[in-house]
Amino acid sequence: MTRMIKFTKIRYIMFLVSVLVITGGIVGTVVNNGFNLGIDYQAGLNQRVQVAPVAFTATYTGVGDASFDMQGSSAIVDVRSDKGVTNYTYQFADYSTLADLKAGMSEIPGFNIELIAAGSSSSAELTSGLSYPLSITAETSFINIVGGESSVVAIDKVRSALSGLGNPQVQVIGNETLSEFMVRVSDPEGT
Repeated sequence: MTRMIKFTKIRYIMFLVSVLVITGGIVGTVVNNGFNLGIDYQAGLNQRVQVAPVAFTATYTGVGDASFDMQGSSAIVDVRSDKGVTNYTYQFADYSTLADLKAGMSEIPGFNIELIAAGSSSSAELTSGLSYPLSITAETSFINIVGGESSVVAIDKVRSALSGLGNPQVQVIGNETLSEFMVRVSDPEGT
């Protein structure tokens, strides 16, 4: 049996409902000062930064390319060359201090570390999160360490330090003790 549904009977009511929904959307947008485009959706420069003490600097002058990464409770150095990839893994349980980690990494040909923090600092306090894996080249790379509660940087200090750039927007990313921020500086031309 064929049943016919007559949609045309309610077409005027549905037209009125559609006009009300469209008008409500436009009025709501205007009343709320437009769309709320978060820090990530506005024109300008977005940069992720970390304000933390430097644990050590690293350079690589050997053959191929080297990268430094942190995964869980270990530091990993990968060296890529024509011969393939050589992986060096340093468990923080085995290399508990920065001095131990430096001694272990000295076995990598061309990989140089200069300790900035105390050698007795715990290697487990190295911070990860920004730009890892980090490409290590002949140019100095900085690896940070958690500075503890005393070195936590308040978001207001970051805003006041950047106030000369106009009105930068700053957000805390992740755990506050890591002092990681997303900073957006407006593009006055909006491009």
